[in-house]
Amino acid sequence: MLFGDWGTSRLYVLGIAFFSAQFASIWFMLAMSALLLGVGWAYEVICRQYPEGGGVYSAARQRSEFLGVIGALLLCADYVVTAALSALDAFHYLHLPHPEYWAAGGIALIGGINYFGPTKAGLLALVVAIATVFCSLAIVAFAAPHLSSAQITPARGTFGGWWTQFSGLILAISGVEAVANMTGIMVKPVKRTARLSIYPVLAEIVILNLLLTLAMQAIPSEVLGIDNPERMAQVRDTMLRVLAEYYIGPTFAAIASIIFAGLLLSAVNTAVTDLVSIQYMMAHDREIPAVFTGLNRFGMPVMGLLVGTCVPLVTVLLVPDVGHLADLYAIGVVGAVAINLTACSTNFKLDLHAWERWPMLLLALLMIAIWFTIGYEKPHALVFAGTIMVVGLLARYVARNYQDIGRWLVAPVPTLLQ
Repeated sequence: MLFGDWGTSRLYVLGIAFFSAQFASIWFMLAMSALLLGVGWAYEVICRQYPEGGGVYSAARQRSEFLGVIGALLLCADYVVTAALSALDAFHYLHLPHPEYWAAGGIALIGGINYFGPTKAGLLALVVAIATVFCSLAIVAFAAPHLSSAQITPARGTFGGWWTQFSGLILAISGVEAVANMTGIMVKPVKRTARLSIYPVLAEIVILNLLLTLAMQAIPSEVLGIDNPERMAQVRDTMLRVLAEYYIGPTFAAIASIIFAGLLLSAVNTAVTDLVSIQYMMAHDREIPAVFTGLNRFGMPVMGLLVGTCVPLVTVLLVPDVGHLADLYAIGVVGAVAINLTACSTNFKLDLHAWERWPMLLLALLMIAIWFTIGYEKPHALVFAGTIMVVGLLARYVARNYQDIGRWLVAPVPTLLQ
């Protein structure tokens, strides 16, 4: 489950890195790998501290209910774009025309399936994740003899430009919140299970991402279409397919792309169910109207599912571009992680060692700096996150001041469907 959420980013981060930095991509991926290692370690500590669930909503709520809501809404923004971006990129990998329409249809279908209750998609997600790892390993194996010829150039520009480019790749940490939210269903002891969950996935992501970046930079410029904007956009959206086709062949690339699309659609399903779950939790805590706790006879919160399906669907139709969606993606996940790290590192009720607390606080400050950079450099992303927060806070105001609103919808829902 963690790889399906965390590891999916490889399918678009590699392309975005090359689109942004070209043959200097390896330097930014090294910096991103260092950050990934730090964040992965911090979340292993958080899992130990919150064995019943240590996502941003739970952790921040211990410090302040309002901060918990802000963290949850940023996480909602993250899940919305996760669903939209993953669906769009899935159909880019399949080379289908008008992928945004296919993506909208895919999100609608996944929402419809989830209407009949939480699906038994875990085993399928596991199979697709394992198949994706084998495809990535195969690409690395075939590319290995060529890695020494990778073109590596210094990063261009000033430190400010490097920082901005680095901030644009931060979506590689997406999915790390998933493991903290899953501690309540982990095999006990959580400390051991979290460690066995995080570190193997983290090692796979860091090692293979760096090797695949070198493989990417070993491909000739003309193949990647450096001087062809249309080709560069295609390469950005389907980099793993480009690598598979160049190093192994078109048949393998076509088969692998079906697997990659399956993993991306699995991430859509995870994002939609996560959206439903967080809305239900907030409604249960009276942070949004009680109507979001209404279940159908299959045990699915209907209103939460409707919102969790329609918002990503509309988003992918309004923003049918992987690069632009990536901009929206980063501000949500970075904000959620920053709040979680800050809430935990400054919570002196937690049993943290000094060598855990202070590095976690430094990571939190780094994430806050990245968040402000994204907000400054990409104002449309700030508007998107701000819109989600304004709507969520209005819903909170309604829930706190008009407790009976929508309650008539809650009880009848199961009855009407029986």
